[in-house]
Amino acid sequence: MNLLRIPPETVAKELRKANRMIAERDAEVSALKNKLASAREREKRYFLHFSLTNEIMFCYDCAFRLRSVSPNVERITGYAPDELVGRCFHELGIVDPADMEDAIDNAQHVLSGKIVPASIYGVIRKNVERRYAEVSGLPKIHKGEVVGVISVARDITEQIELEKSLRESLEAARMLLDASSDSLILLNTEGTVLAMNEVAALRLGTTVKDALGKCVFSCMPESYTRSRKRHFEKVTRSMKPVHLSETRQGKHYSITIYPLFPHQGRPTRIAINGRETTPRRARIQKLGVRERI
Repeated sequence: MNLLRIPPETVAKELRKANRMIAERDAEVSALKNKLASAREREKRYFLHFSLTNEIMFCYDCAFRLRSVSPNVERITGYAPDELVGRCFHELGIVDPADMEDAIDNAQHVLSGKIVPASIYGVIRKNVERRYAEVSGLPKIHKGEVVGVISVARDITEQIELEKSLRESLEAARMLLDASSDSLILLNTEGTVLAMNEVAALRLGTTVKDALGKCVFSCMPESYTRSRKRHFEKVTRSMKPVHLSETRQGKHYSITIYPLFPHQGRPTRIAINGRETTPRRARIQKLGVRERI
């Protein structure tokens, strides 16, 4: 094109048009920069909020490559953010190898657009200390397509260790209960079985598993239910233990019903202890016969 042949008016018109387009593009670029700056500022605020908690916020793409992570990751895992960002999470050595298959499987489900319930994984810190994290994630969607995952990992080590300690305590208590030759039952004030040893279950003709959560009176022979209910109600009212004797199928038992954990003048738990006294009674009777002789 020979510019000398183009009328000056046309050139001026095209220049004005080009200038307008440049100005519009500059405005669009400026707006995009402002949006990006605003988004980064929001991200910083979110990460700052997370840095004050035991929850780590992180994002990874469809290749499992970590794109961002909150600063508190170093306090919890021992790794600085720049040691992690840009690397695939399954290559970092943070997730316990025993849990890695489940972690990858759950990540793939989220990347397919599905919602996966929070999962618990073992976590290995930089100093090789073992921790536990509860991890949840949501698909990150852009223009209708999943482009990554936004996840939150919560440090639940103390909770896991407390639960483990509680289980061990319960197991120890169960062993102690079952080591006793007495029948031992723990009830709430409605008569529901909260705990029971094997001896008690055997004497009631049931199993510990079947008895838990049921009313103890439904496990007893009907001939004993009415009197046992009466004594049970007396204990809950008076807050004093009741002692009674009982004979069943030729065997003698000494039974004590105790109120436990008094609260606002009323017990919240009731314990029943049953001891077979047949051998003792036999010895006493034998001694009595000898004395008469």
